[in-house]
Amino acid sequence: MGDKKQDKKKSKLLFAVLFCSIGIGINLAGAGFAEVWHLPLYLDSIGTILAAVLGGYLPGIVVGLGTNLLKQLSDPTAIYYGTISVLIAVTSAFFSRKGYLKKLSGIVIFILLLSVIGGGLGFLLTWCLYGAAYEEEVSREFYQSGVLTVTIHS
Repeated sequence: MGDKKQDKKKSKLLFAVLFCSIGIGINLAGAGFAEVWHLPLYLDSIGTILAAVLGGYLPGIVVGLGTNLLKQLSDPTAIYYGTISVLIAVTSAFFSRKGYLKKLSGIVIFILLLSVIGGGLGFLLTWCLYGAAYEEEVSREFYQSGVLTVTIHS
C-alpha cells in the first residue's frame, strides 16, 4: 500500500518538474527568438504566464525565477528581473483562479496590467540599471527593426 502512495508522489513530482521545465524552455525560446530577430520585445514571460494560468501560483513563480536564474549565467543583471517575473506569475495565477480570463473585459484588464508590470516596471528597472544609455539602445532597436522610421521632408 505504501509503495502506491510513494509512486504517486514520485509521478506528481516528476510531472511538476517536467511542467516547469517546459515553461522555462518556452521562456528561453521566446527570449532567443526575440534576440535572433532583433525584436524590441521581451518574449521571456510566455512560459511563466502559461505555467501560472495552468498550474497556479507556485509553478508560475518557479518558472519565472528559474528562467531568470538560467539567464543570469550569460547576463548577470537578469536576476534583478526575477521580481518582475514573480509579479507576472502572481497576476496571471490570480486572474486565472478568479475566472477573469473567461470574460473579454477581464482579458483586456489582464493584458493592460501585464503591460504595466512587464513594460512599465521592466523599463524602470532597466533604466535604474543602465541609465540613459538604455534609452539610446531602445531607440536604436526600434529604428533597426523597422518599428520606427524617420522621414525627412525637404
